[in-house]
Amino acid sequence: MPGAEEGDGGWSTWITGSAPGRALLFLFGNGYFSNMIYNKADWDYKTADISQATKASDAQGAKILNATDPDLARLKSRGGKLIIYHGWNDPAISAINSIDYYNQ
Repeated sequence: MPGAEEGDGGWSTWITGSAPGRALLFLFGNGYFSNMIYNKADWDYKTADISQATKASDAQGAKILNATDPDLARLKSRGGKLIIYHGWNDPAISAINSIDYYNQ
């Protein structure tokens, strides 16, 4: 990615993992659905209905986890300020997401 720092960016840890099912993004995602959404330690992504899982995630987790509303008028009216920093060498969450949020 232009402007990114040199190096593998942690892909082997975050994205690909040392073996199938070992990448941190997979482990976080699997843990999120099995523990936070379904509260079932034996929840299996291989047999899950992705459409239903996405709906369940939106219904239960979106209000707590999604910070996607770009309307900061209430913060501004109280004199609040928002400082955002996002490193370019973050393999888990692309800096492009922060740029997109800023541009909204």
